[in-house]
Amino acid sequence: MRKRGNQGFGLLETILVIAVISAIFAVTAELLLRGLSAYQLVSSRQDILERAELAMDRMVREIRLLGISSFQGPLGGTTLTFRDTTGTVTNFSLNGNTLSRGNDSLATGIFSLSFSYWDKNGNSTNAVSKVRRVAIGLTLMPNDSQTNNITLRSQVFPRNFVYGNFQ
Repeated sequence: MRKRGNQGFGLLETILVIAVISAIFAVTAELLLRGLSAYQLVSSRQDILERAELAMDRMVREIRLLGISSFQGPLGGTTLTFRDTTGTVTNFSLNGNTLSRGNDSLATGIFSLSFSYWDKNGNSTNAVSKVRRVAIGLTLMPNDSQTNNITLRSQVFPRNFVYGNFQ
C-alpha cells in the first residue's frame, strides 16, 4: 500500500472552495448594492427637499414683507403676483417643474404649487383688500418612482398691512 503524502489540493476541493467564496462574494455584493441604492435614494430626496425648503423660506420672507397694496390681482391658485419692496411687479409661479420668482429659478423638481388666501375670520377669499393670510403649498417630485411625493406647507401673515384695514 502506498501512503498518501502532501500532494496538494485536488480538483474537487479547489472547485468547492471557489464555489463557497463566490457565494460569499455574491451575498456581500448584494448587501453593498442595496446599501448604495438606499443611500442614493435618501441623498436625492434630501437634495430636492433642501432646495424646496430654501425656496419656501424665500417666499415666506418676501410675502411677510408685503403690504396690502402689494398684491396684484387677480389672486390665483398657482401664481402669486405682487409688488416687491423695490416697487417691481413680479410673481412666484411654477413653470414646468421649476419654481420661479419672475425670471429667476428658485427650485426644480416641483410637482405643484398652490396659494390660498384667507381673510381676518379665517374664510377663504379672492378679494385683494381682504387678504390677511396666505397659505403656500409645494409638492415635490423625487427623482425616483419608488416613493411618494413630498408636500411642504406654510402660512404667512404679511406684517406690513395697515391695521386700520382690518375691519
